[in-house]
Amino acid sequence: MIQSFFDKSKKNFLIDFFIYLLPIAIISGQFITNTISSIVSILFIILYLTKKIKKDFSNFFYFFLFLIIIFCINILFSNHPIISASSSIGFFRYYFMFLGFLYCFYYIDSFEKNFTKVLFFSLIFVIFDGYIQYIFGKDIFNIAINNNRLSGPFGSEQVIGAFISKLIFLSLGFLFFKKVNIHYIFFILCFAFFLVVLSNERSSSIMFLFSLIIFFIFSSMRFIPKIIYFFSVIFFLFFLFMFNNTFKDRFINEPKNVYKDNHHKAHFLAAIEIFKDNKIIGSGIKSFRLECAKKKYDNIDTIYASKRCTTHPHNFYLEILSETGIVGILIIIFINLYFLQYLVINFVKKKQFRDEILLIFCAFVILFFPFQTTGSFFSSFNGFFYWIFFSFFFNLKKKLT
Repeated sequence: MIQSFFDKSKKNFLIDFFIYLLPIAIISGQFITNTISSIVSILFIILYLTKKIKKDFSNFFYFFLFLIIIFCINILFSNHPIISASSSIGFFRYYFMFLGFLYCFYYIDSFEKNFTKVLFFSLIFVIFDGYIQYIFGKDIFNIAINNNRLSGPFGSEQVIGAFISKLIFLSLGFLFFKKVNIHYIFFILCFAFFLVVLSNERSSSIMFLFSLIIFFIFSSMRFIPKIIYFFSVIFFLFFLFMFNNTFKDRFINEPKNVYKDNHHKAHFLAAIEIFKDNKIIGSGIKSFRLECAKKKYDNIDTIYASKRCTTHPHNFYLEILSETGIVGILIIIFINLYFLQYLVINFVKKKQFRDEILLIFCAFVILFFPFQTTGSFFSSFNGFFYWIFFSFFFNLKKKLT
């Protein structure tokens, strides 16, 4: 069986094999992720040049040329052109990785089923490792809880909640392939959600809950079971916040105490002020970390002005606004509105695909809801989630046309 897989995969230069490794790579760290995503990008370019696949990718290449023009202008007018230029290379690496995903979705039999299977079991592993860490204080790799925050197999990076919440809905496509009873899907979603809350990652927990409610409302499950699952989640949250002061402080008291002013507000205001000084094309990709330190931003309207500097403003819309200006933010708004209207319209029209569309929509909400704190759009870790979503969306679009 394994030999048969490699024999078939060799016809496509093993691109599917390396893509199957990507979820594991994300867990393993940035270096491995960058290495494998680079390999996938190179393999796609080879396949594009050697096989007759250009027609299916022509629009994506026109968009690629458009992005090159935008990025060149951004670099040319960047306040830090060397940093912006080097960061652009990483962006385009992920763009070709995304096209590599599409190649596999379009041309390799059973790829979607196999990849969602790998993704699903990678998440199950991370979830169980997280529960072990929560129960015993250390996970299977002997990594201890740090400052009441779970990290699971991510070590010092406290991103287990982000990893689970941003990929869980995409991974559940595997269970739909297997025609698993939707009750099990609800159970897995609740099981995953509970761990995200226990991880103490506030933004991931809130966005997961928001998408979970959407899934409860619009899924094909009957009304009574939906109500049972919904109140199970509410009871869990009520019990946790009432009888555990750590979680109560993290999710209720801290936000309440700093609602009007906090360090995230300082990041947001700094990004807005940088945009005001660089309205059209922005200050340059990955330049926020340097621009925010300028003395002219000392007087932003927050008592946390001295803490305004970080690697990114913790909201990717404000990151794009400050670093790529009006041009960049209009592009991402147009793309998101296109995704939104397409998913909503086809959810209504394509009844046989409703569950699959709903999964993609829930992932879209978690990734692109504007009023949340996020990682950097241009980073290796967070960038992976956005580009894998794009590949799932355009694969769905191809199936619906």
